[in-house]
Amino acid sequence: MPNQPWWQPVAQHAVWLLVMSAVMAWLAKSRLQPRGKVPAGEMVYPASMLIISLVCVVVFAAITVLSWVYPAPNFSVFVTLFFAGFTLLGVPLVVEYFRVRFRLELNGLRYQTLFGRRGVLPWSQVTAIRFSPTAKWFRLAGQQGEVIRVSAMMIRLPEFAQVLLQRAGHAKIDAMSREVLEATAAGNPPSVWG
Repeated sequence: MPNQPWWQPVAQHAVWLLVMSAVMAWLAKSRLQPRGKVPAGEMVYPASMLIISLVCVVVFAAITVLSWVYPAPNFSVFVTLFFAGFTLLGVPLVVEYFRVRFRLELNGLRYQTLFGRRGVLPWSQVTAIRFSPTAKWFRLAGQQGEVIRVSAMMIRLPEFAQVLLQRAGHAKIDAMSREVLEATAAGNPPSVWG
């Protein structure tokens, strides 16, 4: 578009950045406030995650249908499949909101994974703790080979970090992960943006 002013793309990117920053700030703030009647010690996702996941699924599903029903002159089925793929990427997030659960207990961490695996990882059997800044989760390894990943988006993350440092402090923790755990325990969970 040779006739558009130089500032128009800059303004578009600035608006996108502001909107994304506001959404991520809302997500980060919502994980610090337990929703509804969640029992003490229960770690679940905030309602904001469900809202954003559903919006993404609905928007991409609508674009998928529209690209199929009203094809462009240079239509390719791959465009529709591309948007269908994005629709399917959002579905696990919706399912995860309802399925994934953690409960902080005196003896260990009770868990239920996305695919329904349930169990308890005793604090005394945690052998390694690591935070992944890319995936935004805490990875706990157990003596029996189990691996539990706790998302940085969960509600009650500061309580989780406090209990982890107190009861599983014997586990191998690298310096960066210990720093993130200590900051989280003090009420400053890791950023969900970037």
